[in-house]
Amino acid sequence: MKMLICSAFMLLATISFAQTWSASSEAEVIEAINKLNKIYSDANQMNVKITIESYKGHASKTPVESSVGFYKVSGDLMNSESMGILTVENKSAKIVVDKKSKIIGVYQKQKSNKSSVTGMDKNSLALAKSYLKRKNGSNTIFKITAKEGLKIEKVEFEIDASGFLIRTTNYFAQRLAWEDENGNEKKNKAKLSVKYNLISKKVSASSLSTMAKYVRFSGDQVLKSKAYSTFQISDFRVK
Repeated sequence: MKMLICSAFMLLATISFAQTWSASSEAEVIEAINKLNKIYSDANQMNVKITIESYKGHASKTPVESSVGFYKVSGDLMNSESMGILTVENKSAKIVVDKKSKIIGVYQKQKSNKSSVTGMDKNSLALAKSYLKRKNGSNTIFKITAKEGLKIEKVEFEIDASGFLIRTTNYFAQRLAWEDENGNEKKNKAKLSVKYNLISKKVSASSLSTMAKYVRFSGDQVLKSKAYSTFQISDFRVK
């Protein structure tokens, strides 16, 4: 019996230690961000499932809204979709297709933006006040607390042992009003979580949408495909 009690206390102590935040630094956070972004920028093939969840409060466990998207890359061809917005990119151009608004935005391809899918930018750390970290099994969670007066109060991101991004969570500073099941008005600080699930490191180019499905280029002109003839084209290229 004593052995069982001792084992239980040791387990609780281990869990408590694993959940304890310790000090981190800007340099350590930058190193983690550079590594997770490099995984995307260096990938020649990758298929990632992206789940976006919004919550009414910082401590809420159940999302009020959820949306599933994806990020796929094979060589120079990249497709990503989130919240009904599809991005198609090849070695020479990029288009953004808003299916709800029926708008196709056309952009110049200046450099690879594969890593932009993570939303993690080390330059934003200029607005940070403090850094913490803790272990979650073999994963590491970083917490970045922002300076006062900003829209986001803190940001957490979780990486696995290889540096791959598992999750980001933005904790908003502003209290938003909503009604509970009894019609009473409540105000809470919301949060937004984005989860990344690596499906495969092998992707066939034939499984991705090409630019020609939506538009074709004729000199400086951008022409709509027949299937998307009702869409409006907004050309943001510098000519």
